[in-house]
Amino acid sequence: MASKWRGVMSLFNFKSDTKSMELRKEDFFILDENGYRVRPMKGNSLFMFPDDYIVLDLETTGLDPLVDDILEIGAIKVVDNVIVEEFQRFCRPDDISMLSDFIQKLTGITPEMLDNAENPINGIKDFMQFAGDSIILGYNVHFDINFLYDEALTRNISPIKNDLIDVMRFSKRFLSDLPDYKLKTVAQELNIDSAGSHRAIADCKITHNVYQHIKNVIGNDGNAADEFYKRAINKRKPLDCKDITTDKTEFDITHPLYGQVCVFTGTLEKMNRKQAMQLVVDFGGENGKSVTKKTNFLILGNNDYCPLIKDPDGKSTKQLKAEKLKESGQNIEIISENVFYDMLEM
Repeated sequence: MASKWRGVMSLFNFKSDTKSMELRKEDFFILDENGYRVRPMKGNSLFMFPDDYIVLDLETTGLDPLVDDILEIGAIKVVDNVIVEEFQRFCRPDDISMLSDFIQKLTGITPEMLDNAENPINGIKDFMQFAGDSIILGYNVHFDINFLYDEALTRNISPIKNDLIDVMRFSKRFLSDLPDYKLKTVAQELNIDSAGSHRAIADCKITHNVYQHIKNVIGNDGNAADEFYKRAINKRKPLDCKDITTDKTEFDITHPLYGQVCVFTGTLEKMNRKQAMQLVVDFGGENGKSVTKKTNFLILGNNDYCPLIKDPDGKSTKQLKAEKLKESGQNIEIISENVFYDMLEM
């Protein structure tokens, strides 16, 4: 892993297909003032229903682009809502030991299947040529794009810049009260065959079918996406913190959430906000509707699909207020969704 990232902060020369230019790693990979990774050349997140697109899915050795490797790149090209071409490449990890027994069982990908696999740089270049400038659609697509973006960074090639559509976000607005929003769960709810899931091409086809189902139900008029978004927001009952209670009477007073006021902002990836707020009260914490001087933790979700965000850096009003309170010496911590889940295990 160390060798993979040894040159991250060094300078390098990059030649694109169209012109030569000098780029620094910092041009691709930078941190904001809170230490969070930002990807300035990453494409825009869209909320629309195109007929032509690329569906992407990766299989990887884990969940963190900084540590884990790409095992398989799968994609399908869709023209006028019909699959017309498939793309598949295996990629050999720098360290084959990263392919754990768990990942082998989950994906069915074995070390033997990777013996003659592509170098990741060739797989990424081939995919980028396959995708061209098409919109890339995927299920939790930011996971896949972030892997490709960061992997390109480490391999000294230009990162992927295509605009994106996340079908998981569509699913969360289209379906309510599912136990989770994993691709297989959503597919089963919509009576879509999910056989072969956790392999790249199969997941691409499942994602395509889920997207087409939602698209066909909503309609194909030009304002479908906007109307879908408005209806989803309007039908959603406002979540009142006072409605989230717990039956527990005994708490571990040493737990980091006990007695703490937590506020959420943005869309959570692994569960809905109501479920997360329930965990807070189950550990003896309290949920807050807005950031105040009493707030102890602000948990950051994803703001990509909130049209009310006007800050150029994509920060919500809650985050901006929390940062000001923290700068003034207030006892408030701004944490990511993943750090919140880590706290639950403490």
